[in-house]
Amino acid sequence: MILAAIATAFLAPLATAADFFPLTPGTTWTYQISGDFSGSVLQKALEPTEIEGQSEPLPALSVSSQGKVVSTVFYQAKSQGVYVLGTDPSKLYATPQPVFEFGDKGTKWTFNGPSPYENDKASTLRMTGQSKAIGMRDVLGVKRECIEVKTETKIGPSDEASTTVKRTSIYAKGVGLVETQETSQFGKRQTKLTTKLAKFEPAEGSIL
Repeated sequence: MILAAIATAFLAPLATAADFFPLTPGTTWTYQISGDFSGSVLQKALEPTEIEGQSEPLPALSVSSQGKVVSTVFYQAKSQGVYVLGTDPSKLYATPQPVFEFGDKGTKWTFNGPSPYENDKASTLRMTGQSKAIGMRDVLGVKRECIEVKTETKIGPSDEASTTVKRTSIYAKGVGLVETQETSQFGKRQTKLTTKLAKFEPAEGSIL
């Protein structure tokens, strides 16, 4: 019995980054935002979109506030990481920007690329990040396997003239983003925001 249990443990598949960022069409997430700004945001996973130049359809999330869609974000979810590909299917990023990367022993990464703002040609985006497993946590009344992701992102022409965003986020397996603590700093101006998952509705037929 003991040997069988050990063998089962070794054969159990390791969690991947994509497990913590599900994009099954029809899934919805409602978040409450508090801090220097407040409100609620609804995200919905859309059917993958065929885009010219892409080898396969791309999954996307629509982001709505006050009943109106404010953006649609295209993603790439792989075993080692989740990446933003852009918001305009005709002008996807030349280099996918990491949301996070993850490995079973923890992961650190750096990223350097152009500013995500189309009219900001003079700036770049510089990111450092790290992720680690933090075990089982309560997520809307259910214990789920979670990871913690910490990132520091600078957007601007130089470190001295940049907006710096520091985030600590929790992602749950099979659910996605659970909570984010965020601080943004530009010069002496600082804003703080907390985003928390208030409601999670899996797609019809999903098994969690």
